Amino acid sequence: MTTEKQAYCCLANLLSYPDGCYKQHIESFLRALKPHPEIVGKLSPFTDFVEGTDPRLVEEVFTRTFDMNPAACLEVGWHLYGEDYKRGEFLVQMRQALAQHDLTESLELPDHMSHCLQLLAKLTPEQAVVYAGDYLFPPIKKVLESLERDNPYRALIEVLQSLLVEWVGVNPAGQEIPHLCHLEGVEGNSTSCCGQVLK
Repeated sequence: MTTEKQAYCCLANLLSYPDGCYKQHIESFLRALKPHPEIVGKLSPFTDFVEGTDPRLVEEVFTRTFDMNPAACLEVGWHLYGEDYKRGEFLVQMRQALAQHDLTESLELPDHMSHCLQLLAKLTPEQAVVYAGDYLFPPIKKVLESLERDNPYRALIEVLQSLLVEWVGVNPAGQEIPHLCHLEGVEGNSTSCCGQVLK
């Protein structure tokens, strides 16, 4: 698995509700980013917060940041479609795409950012350009606009945005959006990333 794909899987873990392995997920992410020290530096507000904070408070901040603030929620489809019926279609497509690529759903909805990043790690570079450009960049921008400057999770989202810009690029204007379930040529079927089984 490439460095980029490892990083996406680590980010999927870090954008899931903090568990007992949260610090290990950070260590795995930092290892994946070792070739990119400039990006590691941008992550320090987040890593310093987690390392120096009681896990219960980390959980509280995560919940307050993403679960109690609709403008910063991690459900990609909500940012893309709101309450439009297309959100339902997107949820169905995401569930089918996750199943097609042998990715196990967590308790989160299929369009949760953690699921989207797991799927991104399975795509070819050509597919990733379209997928990230159409489904990930717009929600990430909205989340960042809603977060306070001193929120430690802002650094994590900014790093996600920077990685996508550097590694994927922006979806070319006018390129057709493929049906998620028609994405072919994915890598392998393993659901384990960064040494952790994605849940």
